[in-house]
Amino acid sequence: MLNALWLAPIVLWLAHGYSNPESSPLDLLYFGLTALFWIGHRLSSTYLAYCTEAYRPLLREQPIRFVILPLLVTAGCFALFLPADSALPWTREERLIGLAIVDYACVTYHFAAQHFGALSLYRSRADRSSCIQTRRSDRFFALT
Repeated sequence: MLNALWLAPIVLWLAHGYSNPESSPLDLLYFGLTALFWIGHRLSSTYLAYCTEAYRPLLREQPIRFVILPLLVTAGCFALFLPADSALPWTREERLIGLAIVDYACVTYHFAAQHFGALSLYRSRADRSSCIQTRRSDRFFALT
């Protein structure tokens, strides 16, 4: 939905003169932008959910979603990463890679759900909000 075409000249400029782009400043740009946007997105969402008055009624109505589930995820991460390599059948590195794969799947579903929401807005503007077949095709399109 957002156009990242402005990155193309920067990428070409940073990779120019290097036979291997991984040894160029391009890697630092990718890491910096990824960390900046990822942390910014996570922190701003957390701030909105827990620190603003607008979400207080939702926090009170859904304590499992906003209190218990985050605590369980945090406890699960500690239980997964704190034990030594010999305590569990996988090394910490393998556990980290497994968790990264699960995170990637969850983030992919999250973005697909956001795209489905945007398609729903357009569907309602086109007076097709009650059409089940269009809704199903939009969901299929967003998930694939």
